Amino acid sequence: MIAVRLAKGTELLLLALLLVKRMLFMCAMGAVRNNKNLKAFYEKLTNNGKLKMVAIVAVMRKLLVIINNCCKQYYLDKAYMLT
Repeated sequence: MIAVRLAKGTELLLLALLLVKRMLFMCAMGAVRNNKNLKAFYEKLTNNGKLKMVAIVAVMRKLLVIINNCCKQYYLDKAYMLT
């Protein structure tokens, strides 16, 4: 293990990123099993020769995009209701 000097507060940020990455990984694994669209996306990647871990990371990124769009739509709808 390499010892690196980190700025104050960076350790907490790295820990939070690690926890989010773990959570996304588990969500991606469940989505590959149960969501037909993400399962087809995963199978397409693996059939094209991508490693399984690379395909899971691609599903993780796709999940982040979906979550971001859901949050954006929620806040846009909420702002529309307030006006």
